[in-house]
Amino acid sequence: MKAVGKKGEYIGLTGVRLDGAEMIACGHLATHIVHFKKLSSLENALEAVTNSDIAASASIIDKFTENASPLGDWRQ
Repeated sequence: MKAVGKKGEYIGLTGVRLDGAEMIACGHLATHIVHFKKLSSLENALEAVTNSDIAASASIIDKFTENASPLGDWRQ
């Protein structure tokens, strides 16, 4: 995956560590943020899905997703 603009270059050259909000702000690095304490429950809920309905899986993921607001305009 490629980070939008010069962000990928910056991340690659500096080795900076990103939090979830920053990964979403970069574009294409993350789509959802799930707190690590909820990961096991999310896994169990997804494993319980018995069909291939993408909307059902998306709905489950949304229930475990946290809101994230990036700080500013991502280190420009």
